[in-house]
Amino acid sequence: MLLGGPLPYGPVLLPIVWSWDWAGVEGVRPGRGQAPGAGVFSTVVNLPAKLSRNLARYPRAHVYCETNDVLLADYSMVVLQSLKSEEKRLALPGEFRVRDLISGAE
Repeated sequence: MLLGGPLPYGPVLLPIVWSWDWAGVEGVRPGRGQAPGAGVFSTVVNLPAKLSRNLARYPRAHVYCETNDVLLADYSMVVLQSLKSEEKRLALPGEFRVRDLISGAE
C-alpha cells in the first residue's frame, strides 16, 4: 500500500503506546491503577479511509459507515455526503428514531 505523496516524509505510521496512572481520579475504581492506551502518529496528510476506519476500531470507536463517504455525527444528527447515488447503510450506536431532514419521513 502506498501512503502519501512523492515527497519524502518521516515515519509514515508510528505506533505509540502509553500508560496513565488513574489513581485518585474521581470515578475510577481503586485497584485499576494503570489504564493502557495506544495511538498512531502519521506524517501522511491523507490516510486512506479504510485504514482510518480500522485504526478507529482498535479502541472500539463506533464506525457508522463502511463506504468512503464524508460522514459527520454528533449527539443528535448524522450527515452523510456521497458522490455516488446508491443505497447507503448507516450503523447507529443504539436504537433511535430516525427522521429524514429533507422529506421529514421517519
